[in-house]
Amino acid sequence: MFKYSVKNSLSTIKSNIISRYTLEDKEPDQTKTDDINVLFNRVKLDQKRETRKKLLFIVNIPEFFISHRLSLALLAQLKGYEVHVATTYSQNFKKINGYGFKCHKIYLKRGSLNFINDLITFISIYKVLKDLKPDVLHLLTAKCNIYGGLASRIISIPKVVHAITGLGYIFVDTKKNYKNSRRIV
Repeated sequence: MFKYSVKNSLSTIKSNIISRYTLEDKEPDQTKTDDINVLFNRVKLDQKRETRKKLLFIVNIPEFFISHRLSLALLAQLKGYEVHVATTYSQNFKKINGYGFKCHKIYLKRGSLNFINDLITFISIYKVLKDLKPDVLHLLTAKCNIYGGLASRIISIPKVVHAITGLGYIFVDTKKNYKNSRRIV
């Protein structure tokens, strides 16, 4: 009886592993297999990935990340962090991927004070934070600080770094609608 239940539970575990790692292979270079040793190695790799701390940078444009925070991100990567960058899409998006960082596309219109655009920005940042659940969040530029800070409080991100660089459009531009916004900020 006991021998049968152990055998049955082991076969259940094996079938669960086979179903997960053969049907849900997300890595394009991995071939589908039901070899239990290969599957156990994939489980071990997943466990290693899960134990690494995640660091997420949120920045309005990739060029700013490359010029101001690339060295910090590379250092964090050397220290064992899994580095993610959430930013708008441009040709440098792929360049950031080339350093081994995982990139996430967010919606952000620089210099815009449109409520709908800002709501979409907040939602896109919130979705990235909720899906990724980083251990450390590093926010760059004014809009990213405002919306990323708000979203991180809702989701309860444990460590948040607010790095405000420059004054932004609100303080530099002389348009009338920015003058009113300056008072609020």
